[in-house]
Amino acid sequence: MEQREDSLCLVTAFMDIGRGEWQTFTRSVKEYIASFMPYLNLNHDLIVFIDQTYSSSLQWILEKDPPVANVKIIPIDREWMNTNIRAYSKLEMEGKIMESQNYNGIIGHRKHCPECSHPEYNIMQHAKIDFVCYAIENELSKASHFAWTDFGYFKSSAMLNPKGTNKLDLGRFDLDRINFQTINPIEDRDQQTMYTLQCAPEKIGGFFYLGSRDLLLSYQKLYHQVNDEFHRMGLVDDDQHFMIKCYFRRKDMFKLWDLNGWHKIYTTFCV
Repeated sequence: MEQREDSLCLVTAFMDIGRGEWQTFTRSVKEYIASFMPYLNLNHDLIVFIDQTYSSSLQWILEKDPPVANVKIIPIDREWMNTNIRAYSKLEMEGKIMESQNYNGIIGHRKHCPECSHPEYNIMQHAKIDFVCYAIENELSKASHFAWTDFGYFKSSAMLNPKGTNKLDLGRFDLDRINFQTINPIEDRDQQTMYTLQCAPEKIGGFFYLGSRDLLLSYQKLYHQVNDEFHRMGLVDDDQHFMIKCYFRRKDMFKLWDLNGWHKIYTTFCV
């Protein structure tokens, strides 16, 4: 497949892991779907991996008049995940560690947080790069660059640039590196595993990142190296912690955009 020069494909995914029934950090499927809908106004290729329970409903929305032409829907279930998504094969280990006495002795004060108590939540965070790389390796888009973007990103319309065309300006990103958005500046102490695990400082946002095909494939290997090392230490955490680890190991690979807050990509980089 011939690539389009300096073009972008957005990749997102949603699997219903029962978050609507949680006691804390609750978020319903209806809320997720509503937060997804603004993507249909963006002028980029969009690949949506979605729980097969909801894929037909989303397909119906896309086929309404006028149809949305630049969206591909990939229905998924847990069998599909286990076959195609490397992170999902680690679900059992994730659960065992969360239940272990050693781990709970470290993060007991954070047990209410989903990254410390819901194994499938963590796995879906770690699967983000796998979804992106699946799209790349299976040539689901001709784009030269790909970006992960959370399915439930748009909790309000203010997260889109009201004055822009709702198209991300690739020229404003560093296309020779993977672009992360920081919420607060990175500090040296952020590379200390126990500090980040116990304090959970808000540093790199896992809701969006962008890079070239080759760089993202390399990032996938680095990311899973970090994940495997955590498991060997009897530890688990979310994607934001792993992104910090990846940054400190390969600073040359990443460009950090300090935007001083959450979810500011589309308000900052849309033209």
